[in-house]
Amino acid sequence: MMQDKEEEEKEEEVDLRVRQAEKKNGLRTRVTVLRSYMLLINHHHLHHYFHRYHHHHHHYYHYRCRTYHIH
Repeated sequence: MMQDKEEEEKEEEVDLRVRQAEKKNGLRTRVTVLRSYMLLINHHHLHHYFHRYHHHHHHYYHYRCRTYHIH
Protein backbone atom coordinates (compact mmCIF):
# COMPACT_ATOMS: atom_id res chain seq x y z
CA MET A 1 0.00 0.00 0.00
CA MET A 2 2.71 2.46 0.99
CA GLN A 3 4.58 1.79 -2.24
CA ASP A 4 1.50 2.58 -4.33
CA LYS A 5 1.13 5.89 -2.52
CA GLU A 6 4.76 6.75 -3.23
CA GLU A 7 4.33 5.91 -6.90
CA GLU A 8 1.30 8.20 -7.13
CA GLU A 9 3.12 11.11 -5.49
CA LYS A 10 6.13 10.66 -7.76
CA GLU A 11 3.90 10.71 -10.82
CA GLU A 12 2.04 13.83 -9.71
CA GLU A 13 5.34 15.59 -9.14
CA VAL A 14 6.44 14.75 -12.69
CA ASP A 15 3.10 15.85 -14.15
CA LEU A 16 3.47 19.17 -12.34
CA ARG A 17 6.97 19.69 -13.70
CA VAL A 18 5.78 18.87 -17.22
CA ARG A 19 2.96 21.41 -16.92
CA GLN A 20 5.35 24.09 -15.70
CA ALA A 21 7.69 23.44 -18.62
CA GLU A 22 4.72 23.46 -20.98
CA LYS A 23 3.75 26.96 -19.84
CA LYS A 24 7.26 28.26 -20.48
CA ASN A 25 8.06 26.60 -23.79
CA GLY A 26 4.92 25.09 -25.25
CA LEU A 27 4.08 21.61 -26.48
CA ARG A 28 7.50 20.70 -27.88
CA THR A 29 9.06 20.84 -24.42
CA ARG A 30 6.32 18.63 -23.03
CA VAL A 31 7.22 15.90 -25.52
CA THR A 32 10.93 16.29 -24.76
CA VAL A 33 10.35 16.13 -21.00
CA LEU A 34 8.16 13.05 -21.37
CA ARG A 35 10.74 11.28 -23.52
CA SER A 36 13.57 12.15 -21.13
CA TYR A 37 11.48 10.88 -18.23
CA MET A 38 10.68 7.68 -20.12
CA LEU A 39 14.39 6.87 -20.22
CA LEU A 40 14.71 7.20 -16.45
CA ILE A 41 11.64 5.39 -15.20
CA ASN A 42 11.54 1.84 -13.93
CA HIS A 43 9.68 -1.10 -15.44
CA HIS A 44 6.50 -0.52 -13.43
CA HIS A 45 6.19 3.06 -14.63
CA LEU A 46 6.99 2.07 -18.18
CA HIS A 47 3.88 -0.09 -18.34
CA HIS A 48 1.76 2.56 -16.66
CA TYR A 49 2.75 5.21 -19.19
CA PHE A 50 2.61 2.71 -22.03
CA HIS A 51 -1.09 2.21 -21.37
CA ARG A 52 -1.78 5.91 -20.77
CA TYR A 53 -0.21 7.16 -24.00
CA HIS A 54 -0.70 4.00 -26.05
CA HIS A 55 -3.11 5.49 -28.57
CA HIS A 56 -1.17 8.69 -29.14
CA HIS A 57 2.28 7.23 -29.67
CA HIS A 58 1.57 3.61 -30.52
CA HIS A 59 4.73 2.80 -32.47
CA TYR A 60 7.17 4.71 -30.26
CA TYR A 61 5.98 3.16 -27.00
CA HIS A 62 5.49 -0.28 -28.48
CA TYR A 63 9.12 -0.28 -29.57
CA ARG A 64 10.24 1.07 -26.18
CA CYS A 65 8.23 -1.61 -24.37
CA ARG A 66 9.72 -4.41 -26.51
CA THR A 67 13.22 -3.09 -25.87
CA TYR A 68 12.73 -3.21 -22.11
CA HIS A 69 11.39 -6.76 -22.29
CA ILE A 70 14.78 -7.93 -23.58
CA HIS A 71 16.37 -7.22 -20.18
